[in-house]
Order: sequence, then structure tokens, then C-alpha cells
Amino acid sequence: SYATTLRQGFPQFVPPNYTSGSVAVPLNVGLFTYSQNTYTRGYIHEWNLTVEQRVKDWVFSAGYVANRQIDPMTFADQNWSAIGPGTADKPLKQAFGRTALTDMYITMGTNKYDSLQTRAEHRFSGGFELAANYTFAKALGYPTAQSSAPVAIPYLYHMNYGPTNADVAHTFSITSIAESPFGKSKRWLASGWGGKVLAGWQLSGVMVRRTGLPFSVTAPNTTLNAVSSTQFGDCIGAPQEVGSLYQWYNP
Repeated sequence: SYATTLRQGFPQFVPPNYTSGSVAVPLNVGLFTYSQNTYTRGYIHEWNLTVEQRVKDWVFSAGYVANRQIDPMTFADQNWSAIGPGTADKPLKQAFGRTALTDMYITMGTNKYDSLQTRAEHRFSGGFELAANYTFAKALGYPTAQSSAPVAIPYLYHMNYGPTNADVAHTFSITSIAESPFGKSKRWLASGWGGKVLAGWQLSGVMVRRTGLPFSVTAPNTTLNAVSSTQFGDCIGAPQEVGSLYQWYNP
């Protein structure tokens, strides 16, 4: 917000006058702002309850792990429009002639994470160690400050709620270590060259399997004609995977 003057043929920048306590922003320049009257500082609750049992060389555990992100900060364009009229319906344009993006930091609600986390672990004995983990989880919430709200229309803010970008329903992993059964004091080839060559080795492995991340099917805003809002696809049947490089799912 600098006024430009000409001096000896070169543009000179004149800083704005701050004495009034406010600075006029050009109507065609985008900005980020927040309201001192409605801004709420968010916070996080985390908790878990885990039971554990040891059976000989095995340890088993199962736990409920969860958190709540209360009032996470996001931002939404306050110069939005309803579905249909588009740019002509911008409230700040109608009131002040402002046409630019005007993002405000706001909160929409609570983000939730709930999970069942299980583990079976065989401590290193008998020549091997094994750990298996399985997590069943659900993460639901609103956009956070890393991304703007897909739906900027205030009375449709509830449509921004859904699976988060980190929502992975199932995760299963196994890690293992097995030492060589050959060589001195081992089960086989306790003596001789064969035992010396094959002794002291370890075999380890890691395997992780998880379900995929969610994604949204979107379409151009042209037919929606709602400024700063995204148009979503409607799922009218069971998703069918085609698998083609050019069309992965049947639209």
C-alpha cells in the first residue's frame, strides 16, 4: 500500500501515513486478516489407555489412542459468492467495491483422531526377535492453516468436514531379526569350517502394509460459479477401478 510518485523520471515510493491507526488497502489487492472479536486460540487434547500382558518371551498390548484438536485455525475468503451469481455476488464488492481475495483466519470446529493400536513383540531369545503392529484408525476434521477451506460459503462450512489428509484406516507392520543357527554353541555345525563361515550372520526384515489416503474428486468451478469454492463430484455408484494410465477410475 505505497503511493507512487514520479521524481526526475524515476518512480519513488512514499510510505503510508500510520498516524490514523489504519492503512487503506487497494480494493484489488488480496490480503490475509483476522477478527479480534471472533478469533479463538485452539488447543489439543490427547489421551490413551493401554493394557499389556507378558506371556513367556512374548509381550502383547492393545490401546485406545485419541486426540481432539479444538478450534484449529484455517482461512476462508470473506469475499465469497453464493452458488450461481459468481463475482457479482461478492459481499465486499457490493458494500465497498472490493474485488480481491480477502482471506480471514477462522475456526470451524473440532478435528478428531481415534485409533486402536495393537502390538505383539517377541523379545530377542531363541535366536530371533519379532514385532508386529496393527492400527485401526479414523481421522476426521476441517482444513487447517496449511490449506484454505474448499467451501467458502459460511452457511455451507459443514461441507468442509470429512476425512483428513492423514486418514489411514489400516496399518500393519512387521519387523524381525533372526541370527544364524550355525557355529559354536548353535544348533548346527557347531565345529568345522562350515560353522565358522556361516556363524555370526543376522537376517532382518521390515514389511509395512497400509490402506491408501483419501482424495476428493473435484471439477472446474465454471458451472458452479461460486467464487472461492470448490465443486465436488457426486458418487452415484460403487467406485470401479479401471487401472488405465489415462483413467484410473471409472468417472
